Amino acid sequence: MIRLCRSIAIAFTAALVLIVAPASPAHAARPARIDVEGAELFEGPGRGYPVTEKLSRGTQVSASTYPTEGFYKVRTGSGVIGWVSVDSIVVDDLPDPTEPAAQQPLNTPSTADPSNPWRGKAPVANQNEFRNHRYDKFLRLRALIGLDFFSASDVNNYLSFSSGLKNGVSFGGELDFRFTRDLAMVIRVERIAKSIVGRDSATGNSYQLDASAIPVMVGMEVTLSDESNFSSFFGAMAGLGINTTLSSTYISNLSTTSFVSQNFTGLGRFLFAYHVSKVTHVFAEVGYRILRSPSMVPTSEGTGNEIWKRGGVYQPQILDMSGAYLGLGVAVHF
Repeated sequence: MIRLCRSIAIAFTAALVLIVAPASPAHAARPARIDVEGAELFEGPGRGYPVTEKLSRGTQVSASTYPTEGFYKVRTGSGVIGWVSVDSIVVDDLPDPTEPAAQQPLNTPSTADPSNPWRGKAPVANQNEFRNHRYDKFLRLRALIGLDFFSASDVNNYLSFSSGLKNGVSFGGELDFRFTRDLAMVIRVERIAKSIVGRDSATGNSYQLDASAIPVMVGMEVTLSDESNFSSFFGAMAGLGINTTLSSTYISNLSTTSFVSQNFTGLGRFLFAYHVSKVTHVFAEVGYRILRSPSMVPTSEGTGNEIWKRGGVYQPQILDMSGAYLGLGVAVHF
């Protein structure tokens, strides 16, 4: 009987200790602050979870010591709990490791778990390891080359050439100024060119036809999706088609007649990026370009270019280079 009472007492004491023991140190938290404007607070550790709210830059929160799959679990001052990307938060230094175990951090992931991408990584003060990220970069420079699918129908219908003037190659670049991680201003400059040699069926003479333009545009770009290695964007821009030129060179004497104008141009495009590193990505883009000149009269007249005349008088011409666009390129973040 005495042994039974003693066993009951021991069990009761152990249960009491478990009940009144201090909370596990795993629930400790670290002071932190939001470091980007409009940081998204997710319901779980990933961008696939719903966004509960957006936090202003400088907002004070409490954060777990270690990230989970690139996200810190945080509690806002109003008591809302969610997950914030490591790119959007600055977490204070770790406690001194020489202090008692009660100061050890919350949500420490098991380093034995091979599926944990953060195993074996100690946090760095001010998140230097994670802050060196593409979204900390203010400028982005893109170099590009593309194909423009157009049909200069006005010119082709006017001329009686064996081959038509259509489709061209473009190359150029973009400079992006990032306002937020989801919004940027874009300045884009390109050169579009197409050249063919054809025979006028009416006269039998051979000519080289050239079409070219230099679109200079300004617009905005928004982020549609953003994963660790892949992102997608939509951009819309408009500007001036500088030196939109249609010219013909008579092969026999190399005499050239040119039509030149400055006109409106616009471009809407979707861009798909693969991030090679934190400061570079390669991309493909697809979109539609508007580039159509007004009626143009010759700015230079060459001998032997009678193809542009009717009744001995030069006829106004319209060069339409509007059409679908497909491009490839590489970008560097600064």
